[in-house]
Amino acid sequence: MPDIYDFIKELAVFELEYIDSYDNYHCLNSYVKRVNEDYILISPPHKNNLAHNLPDGQEISIIFKTEKGTFSAVSNVMNKQLDSMSGLRISFPYNSQFTERREFLRVPLNLKVEVIKYLDKTYMNMETFNIQTRNISGSGLCYISDSPLENYYDVHCNIYLDYEKEPISIRAEHIYSKKVKINNEKTYLTAISFAGISEEDVSRLVKTCFKYQIDNRDKNKNFEDHE
Repeated sequence: MPDIYDFIKELAVFELEYIDSYDNYHCLNSYVKRVNEDYILISPPHKNNLAHNLPDGQEISIIFKTEKGTFSAVSNVMNKQLDSMSGLRISFPYNSQFTERREFLRVPLNLKVEVIKYLDKTYMNMETFNIQTRNISGSGLCYISDSPLENYYDVHCNIYLDYEKEPISIRAEHIYSKKVKINNEKTYLTAISFAGISEEDVSRLVKTCFKYQIDNRDKNKNFEDHE
């Protein structure tokens, strides 16, 4: 299987994600200008032709999208280079991951979701129940329940993020509900995708997943440091 280092070469285009000191999520565009022995020089990260100033030491994720899937890894901003070939120096990436033909990385995060099942096209008759996500991404989620999702006309979801009061309200598309056994008990694993979701809400979900990854890495690092 190809490695992310196969794509880190001059003029290679990639996306860069990070969360700033104000807890805001950013997804920027950049490209590789030069690969040196101890750092990678990239063009100033930008969005809509507006350059972003990243501080030294900032942890970032770099993402290369290919025909086979998406390669992502963690890196850190080292410093700016201001000579004839200006740009941003970043460290060589680590903790690389590959997701096959997937736009968003799915994480095993438990969030409260209110599921609203409309029973007919009048949207007057409905059933409402709460679930906990088994995993979630910017494009969909899975959950475990005692019964399958069935006998509905339409489905909507209110997703509650831990750090925000207002939920993300979206229309959902049912992908499947299949039987699974957990502790010898019959349950159902249900997968749904998000339909008609705004870019702002996608960013909120991606930010939540990104924060989960960072927090998880920090916990694992602290555990290793105390061993």
